[in-house]
Amino acid sequence: MKLFKKLLVFFLVINVFNSCEKEEEVSYALQDVSAPQNINAVFDISQEEEGLVSVTPTADGATSFEVYFGDEENETPTVIEPGETLEHLYEGEGEFNLRIVAVGLTGLTSELVRVVTISSDPPSELEVDISTSSLEVTVTPTAINATVYDIYFGEEEDEEPTTIMNTESATYTYAEAGTYTIRVVARGSGSSSTEISEEITVTEGTNPIKFPLTFDEEGVNYDFETFNGVSFEVVENPDVSGANDVESNVGAITNSGNTFEGILFALDEAVDFSGENKTITMKFWSDVPLPLLLKFEGGVNDERENEVVANHGGTGWEDITFNFSANATTSYIDESQPGGEPFVPTGEYLSAVLFVDGPGTTDGTFYIDDVAQAEGEGNGDGETEFATSLPIDFESNKTFSGVFEADQGVTGNLIENPDMSDENPSNMVFEFTKANGAAWYSGIFQILSEDLDLSTEKSFSFKIWSPKSGINVRMNLEKEGEGGGPTLSIDQTLTEENTWVTLTYNFSDLIADGDAYDKLVIFLDYDEENQAPGDGSVYYIDDLEQTSGGDTGNGNGGDETCVPEATESLNAADFNLTFLTNNLTVVQDNATYVRTDNPGEDSVNNSCFVGEVTNSNQNPWDNIQIDLDSKLDFNANAGFKIKVYSPQAGKKVTIKLEEIGNAGNNMELGVETTRTNEWEELTIPFPSSASGEFNKIVLFFDLESTNGDTYYFDDLKLYPRTDGNGGNGDGEGNGDGDGGATGDLASNGDFETGNLDGWAVYENGGIIEADNSQSNGGDWSARIVASSPDGLNPTLKQERKGAGSVSVGDVVEIKFDYKGSASAGGIYSIQSFVEAAEGINQTEVFSVTPTDNWQTFTTTYTVVDGDVNGGITLEFTPICGGDPACNSTLNLDNVSITLNP
Repeated sequence: MKLFKKLLVFFLVINVFNSCEKEEEVSYALQDVSAPQNINAVFDISQEEEGLVSVTPTADGATSFEVYFGDEENETPTVIEPGETLEHLYEGEGEFNLRIVAVGLTGLTSELVRVVTISSDPPSELEVDISTSSLEVTVTPTAINATVYDIYFGEEEDEEPTTIMNTESATYTYAEAGTYTIRVVARGSGSSSTEISEEITVTEGTNPIKFPLTFDEEGVNYDFETFNGVSFEVVENPDVSGANDVESNVGAITNSGNTFEGILFALDEAVDFSGENKTITMKFWSDVPLPLLLKFEGGVNDERENEVVANHGGTGWEDITFNFSANATTSYIDESQPGGEPFVPTGEYLSAVLFVDGPGTTDGTFYIDDVAQAEGEGNGDGETEFATSLPIDFESNKTFSGVFEADQGVTGNLIENPDMSDENPSNMVFEFTKANGAAWYSGIFQILSEDLDLSTEKSFSFKIWSPKSGINVRMNLEKEGEGGGPTLSIDQTLTEENTWVTLTYNFSDLIADGDAYDKLVIFLDYDEENQAPGDGSVYYIDDLEQTSGGDTGNGNGGDETCVPEATESLNAADFNLTFLTNNLTVVQDNATYVRTDNPGEDSVNNSCFVGEVTNSNQNPWDNIQIDLDSKLDFNANAGFKIKVYSPQAGKKVTIKLEEIGNAGNNMELGVETTRTNEWEELTIPFPSSASGEFNKIVLFFDLESTNGDTYYFDDLKLYPRTDGNGGNGDGEGNGDGDGGATGDLASNGDFETGNLDGWAVYENGGIIEADNSQSNGGDWSARIVASSPDGLNPTLKQERKGAGSVSVGDVVEIKFDYKGSASAGGIYSIQSFVEAAEGINQTEVFSVTPTDNWQTFTTTYTVVDGDVNGGITLEFTPICGGDPACNSTLNLDNVSITLNP
């Protein structure tokens, strides 16, 4: 929220200084909010009055509907509530686009468009397409000059028809098998109509549904359940080629473009994973590369749901294999059971679910055939098992613990060595596929049954075959679960491609005495800077072992060595979030959160782990939420400090405090970042009146804009309230001691960075820029230009500097160099504010008369009694009024805000 605090200087600019507040705030706390779903409409046309239609819109999650009838330009929609019916009279003939917009609670919308035909000519050339699947029938009529169609399915006496419009279909399920007469009546805009009748026979599937699914067996009801927009039907093989070169029936799966839309195969005979046979195969057709996720649920004895992802290459019919012995992970159930853990199913399951590009939005029609449980798997010598100790050579059907992110198409499989050579003559290796679009940090992990013995051997090596050279290959040493040492990372650049290479990682200089580790992680093509998603590359790994030494790359990917976190508290009484552990529970409201490595250790923040938040680029209120165990105390504490690593200066970091279960009780405050891709510590004060009110923290990054930017944060903590409402400074005004802070609080006051980092910029239609054409010492200054009619009040601020470190009685010295010019009523507003935690405690107004020559302005004032925890703001605003010739230009340099000079 931008709050402009302006001095009303002349009557010409009375309207310039209005404070800007959010006109509308949508509750971000609603979870799983989406646009209205299943939008439809009951439509009818009068047979008595030509051109009179009625429409009753329906949709899941809609709070209102906007209806456009399409018969006038610049039409204003008619708004109705759910359940209401709207009538409209079309006064002329033609085809009109009836557009219905369903509006949800948060303003998200879905649309339905149908063609309304109004003609005085009677309907003609009526044709009907009828398809059946077991007891279900689908009727799709077409006709010339028809507006609606009444469908009678012939099962009931005095049947009420199902009325549909052009391009729509009507689906009906009969109660029992038999022969029925379907009657279709096409009606136009007058009293005339035409009709057609067809006799159909429907049969009930009698044979059980079980693997293999061939879609050819008579008496099997292939009418499977679909969800989230998928449709399914049995058709003849449309492409007799590739892995399915037989003329037969296949299943057609049509995606609508929603995420996680799929098809459920409810089986009459369970799939049995109790033995060695844990592989499912199928033939699948697609003309685009995409991931396929096969999930088993409905355990006969409540066995754990689990899943495997396999990749399709987009080449038509391909054989796809899902290895549930080597690649299965637990499925998501709820927040307490998020899934993703390695898992080997051993029970029986009655339901299989298939997602085609589950997390993506690929639409189109795909084909499936011959879904079966394979006869055997592995290397022919038994069931694949997870290795629990080193070395791992893959020759005895033992494989890595797993891969991540499997739900994005990343896979790992035990296969025969594709490139036997002198460098690697072994038979079996591990294949890792970094799927198209998968997370840039996707990789392989190995969990050991006990801690590694690091007393003498502190190096690890493995063979790698890569299709690309020049990539970074990172290895991590980690501790699974609680305890252990900090995560250690070493990077190496792979210099060869399409050949086996041995990499060795020497952790001798990084492992501290007493540190325990039982997990190794390998990242292929790990690029923290560009974070490019997976490109479908396939890598091979072999012979992971622990050794006594060897050359290696640099730890942690840079020159800085991170310092492990030492303390952490997630309690409201002494909240101090340092990411020492990964125990933080976060609600992700359109923003995603992960605990990750520090992207750039420096003097401000050299800790090892931080929080990463990525906005969804959907809403300006993308956020994460942290629930606390009790209410926050702002009598003892003055607010929060937070370290932030932002992709751009000038992004506001907002903390909103709420009461759990009562989101209307809230308070929010924010501070803008001043640095780009560097750590800085921000102070966000809260007043004593907030004490005992709130037990939820909501964190926004760049609240006022919609973007997909990634931010990092660390050391989110309470800081104590001190006597005199202040604290001692650290040269940047960020201290928290006993008052009497000193030093220049301004950031980039001489503009020698060549940009406006450190400043809050509100252009408001004007011009604000760093200027290297003139300065008063050095190379750069700032230039602010106001002009009529659009750029009336551009504002440049040093905002809330020294928040938490200013005390009552402190002396503030304001000093800056300036020059400029004004014409046709142009003026200047220069003010300083002592900010409260919420609002303003004190305002100081300064008067200057710029000329063509540089001048220096200096003044001091004393901080008066009140809440001063919000720090000092200094604001520069050239102003133009209503004169179209108005211009007001202000140049600034060497700006300082000195506390207790």
